[in-house]
Amino acid sequence: MLIPKILVIAVILLLVFTGTRRWFLFNKYVVTGLIILITLAVIFSDSLYHLFTKRVLQYVQSPQQMEMPFISEKWKDAGSQNPGDNTRQSMSTDLMIHHKLLKKSRSDVINLLGDPGSPKNFTDWDMEYYLGPSQQVGSQGSEWLVIKFDKNDLVEDYTILNQ
Repeated sequence: MLIPKILVIAVILLLVFTGTRRWFLFNKYVVTGLIILITLAVIFSDSLYHLFTKRVLQYVQSPQQMEMPFISEKWKDAGSQNPGDNTRQSMSTDLMIHHKLLKKSRSDVINLLGDPGSPKNFTDWDMEYYLGPSQQVGSQGSEWLVIKFDKNDLVEDYTILNQ
């Protein structure tokens, strides 16, 4: 990520300094200002993007889509694949951060998340929980929490997938 930014800055500097000396002296303050602005934009583009999208989404999302703390009982109650219910999606971030599933037994996972039923969509995973409609722009699928167990029936891997 840093190398492309450095290359962009180097190309800009090269283009500026290969111009005629008279043109550069005449516009040196403008050129210097542009170089600084472009450099700052390239360096901070990722963090500005994330800050902007988080702030915008905060006002665009409905209360059902806002992040909420994971509560096992609410998670279990939201178990049906109701297309309008985003309760599990709203809790998924808190679940992934504060309730680490790695190395938990199958029974611990079922006690925490409820019975997932049999896997229907992802054959490479042992358990799947419907979260809600996909949040990706242009996607018409759904999001799922999927869990894989090792030979000792302990969580080996888990992630959120789109279908």
